[in-house]
Amino acid sequence: MNILCDTCTILMLLRIAPDMFTDERYHCVTVLEVRKEIFGKQKFKSKYPWRDQFKNKIKVAAYDNTKVGDIDFNFELIKQIVDSAKINAKTGRTFGLSHVDQMIIAYSLVYDLNISSSKNLTRLINIL
Repeated sequence: MNILCDTCTILMLLRIAPDMFTDERYHCVTVLEVRKEIFGKQKFKSKYPWRDQFKNKIKVAAYDNTKVGDIDFNFELIKQIVDSAKINAKTGRTFGLSHVDQMIIAYSLVYDLNISSSKNLTRLINIL
């Protein structure tokens, strides 16, 4: 079973359990957008300079290219929900998800993947 990891989860795991990405038993993967965010954004370069030593260990999952349309459809649906200020019934606040978090949800829905992420992502997936 593959576990799709978001940016915060990957950074946390690299700090406390880097074996999650080096040991095949854990099957930790992510999407290209997350990998680009971790190694491309200045805020991550400044705040987590040690992340470079793991650059070759963070794996991007190989996905079926025929499902790109499904991913795009799900992403647009998720974007509409987030943009419409959908209220979280448990917290009473709106969902606030980044573009990358929305992509993670789209991938997890299309490929039926488990995710390791924040409570907001998990709650939105349950709504969908």
